[in-house]
Amino acid sequence: MKKKTWYFLLLIITLLMSINIIIPLNDFFADLSLINDAYHVLQKKYVEPDKLEDKKITYEAIRGMVKTLDEHTVFMDPEQKKIFFSDLEGSFGGVGIQIDKRDNYIVVVSAIEGTPAYQKGIRAGDKIVEVDGESVVGISIDGIMRKLRGEIGTEVKIGIMREGVEEIIDFNIKRAKIEIPSVTAHFMLNDDTGYIRLSQFNETAFDQTLESLKELESKGMKKIVFDLRDNPGGLLEMAYKISNLFIENGKSIVSTKGRDNKLLEEKIADSNTPFKDVEIAVLINDGTASASEIFSGAIKDLKRGILIGQKSYGKGSVQKIYPLSDESSIKVTVAYYFTPSGKCVDKKGIEPDYEVVKKEMSYQMLELVKRDYFSKFAEKYHKNYEIGENFEINPNPYPDFINFLEKESNFDFKDNFIKDEHIRELLANNVENWKNLMLTKIKKELSQRLNYKLITLIKNEMEGRKYLSQNDRYIDKAESILAGGKE
Repeated sequence: MKKKTWYFLLLIITLLMSINIIIPLNDFFADLSLINDAYHVLQKKYVEPDKLEDKKITYEAIRGMVKTLDEHTVFMDPEQKKIFFSDLEGSFGGVGIQIDKRDNYIVVVSAIEGTPAYQKGIRAGDKIVEVDGESVVGISIDGIMRKLRGEIGTEVKIGIMREGVEEIIDFNIKRAKIEIPSVTAHFMLNDDTGYIRLSQFNETAFDQTLESLKELESKGMKKIVFDLRDNPGGLLEMAYKISNLFIENGKSIVSTKGRDNKLLEEKIADSNTPFKDVEIAVLINDGTASASEIFSGAIKDLKRGILIGQKSYGKGSVQKIYPLSDESSIKVTVAYYFTPSGKCVDKKGIEPDYEVVKKEMSYQMLELVKRDYFSKFAEKYHKNYEIGENFEINPNPYPDFINFLEKESNFDFKDNFIKDEHIRELLANNVENWKNLMLTKIKKELSQRLNYKLITLIKNEMEGRKYLSQNDRYIDKAESILAGGKE
């Protein structure tokens, strides 16, 4: 019995030494004695002694320690560590969301483009409150990761709380292998303005961005719109290297400070700045986080370009992974990062220079999107259509889609849209053509999403993005300002 007790204590001591925790010795041994007492009581008195697994108890003790700290300091057992590193490598199985923890809720930072979650309509700011019918309020980040990941092809039901929507929204999402490209689109918006959609700062981000910039430069690019909306961040080094392409040699890009506000590292621009004369507009929103905020903050503070959109997410802490003796690890918040002007963005975010008010998806569209009707229609019928000039689709797919909803999908507009206050009012007043009035209200929004799905399948994601850029308020604002127009 004593041997097992000392084995447990040795594990705790080794853990504390491995991450260099500095505490007064008297306090340390007093607290350690308390742990010893509790463990000894369990060994001696617990009714089912065979359930006292040393490894499991040790893991839970460590989780208990880190739970008292910030939400980004987490313990990862060997399996969780494997999942974490698969995220950074850009290929894993799951639903395709980046998450954070705020005020006891798991919050979606972004749904990664092209993934099952993105296709279903999950968006930045959504709070995950249920998984497969069970409440996950208060769950840890590693706990929710375990629930969301699973065998490829299996389905998970996610309950979402969304601002402005009273009831929980349920999404049934099929897990898939998630491939995460860095640059999901790059093309010319006009004769001298390029566009790059950067979805994440993972290991391929710098190479793909540089390659895209060179291609656009060969087409006459003198201005660039960087789209970092819903970009959850990634590797600090990638944000630094991409910033280095635009910022003058010798300028500070980002600094990190640890305990007692001690400067740990300062990243200084040190390249020949190949794109120093290119004018920059960066699109941001409430899903722009972490490494994205490093890039955005440097561009803004050094007056290298302008930011357009909404205030960014505000994830400005730095984590370091410390391996433990059994292939498990602790991810510890060791510092905060600061923009060139000395601002810490953690929990604060970065304000845009020019605001674009976020437009919420209508209730009717949300009902159609979360059930994946647009994808189902496009996958089944895209071969029936042709893409003409200026992305005109022939024949017009709108009436076919409405017919598909009613006759093939048995979609009841009344039952599914009755929660909308406007629809209830029309029905209460016995307005006979209520359905046509409702469809007219959402026709533009519906057609845009339908056309995007068809163009992406008939051609590719790049062409789909080009189509969307023609009716994008953020891009319109960026082009206008870069062209010398008023805000």
